[in-house]
Amino acid sequence: MAQPIVHFELSAQDPRAAGEWYNKLFGWPVTVEERWDYVMVTTQERFGGGFNLVGPEMPAGTSIVYIATDDFDATVQRIEDAGGEVVMARQDLPGVGAIGTFKDPTGNIVGLIQPDMSAMENAPPPTQQTYLHPIAHFELSANYPRAAGEWYNNLFGWPPTYHPAFNYVTFTTEGQFGGGFSDVSQGLPAGTTVIYVHTDDIGAKVAQIREAGGVVMLEPTAMPGAGVIGMIQ
Repeated sequence: MAQPIVHFELSAQDPRAAGEWYNKLFGWPVTVEERWDYVMVTTQERFGGGFNLVGPEMPAGTSIVYIATDDFDATVQRIEDAGGEVVMARQDLPGVGAIGTFKDPTGNIVGLIQPDMSAMENAPPPTQQTYLHPIAHFELSANYPRAAGEWYNNLFGWPPTYHPAFNYVTFTTEGQFGGGFSDVSQGLPAGTTVIYVHTDDIGAKVAQIREAGGVVMLEPTAMPGAGVIGMIQ
């Protein structure tokens, strides 16, 4: 079975302000884990993200997605055997699980987590809520998209699909959620992770983002067979 993406992290100069910024734009409920002063958002049922304070290990502009595993140490060994590099060694967080990060052959930083199942079993059921702006897709840079697709498939069971018209590889992880590998030569710097938020009105949302101080990096662009995409900072 494909190993799922369960969490994402963004860098922030002020994590609490960042949480409120995204909450106002996308309606993501914000909570603060006081033990670590960690700001979290919920984007859809049982899925969300957090904000890490900008620093040497989390430069401004950094995005990280976390992959779940049932055996942290064994997965790390397989990653290293496949040419990956450990960036943050295993940390065991009470009520969360074992976490760490690794670097893939292109230089993308990716998170790994073995969830604390006892904490999950004792967690309250998710609040019934309609999330209008869930995470829909994520994108990793790749020097060779097809090779990257096979690398992740071998490690995490993500079947890749090649789209020759765009030299783009897509994959699914679990529940039809997934992402893609974008060719570095097409303008995505090596080591870049982009997280895509769903919206029913991209034009209106882009205007709101501009008003809120965001910068539009890619104007809304129609992609045949996919929809309309854009990119903001």
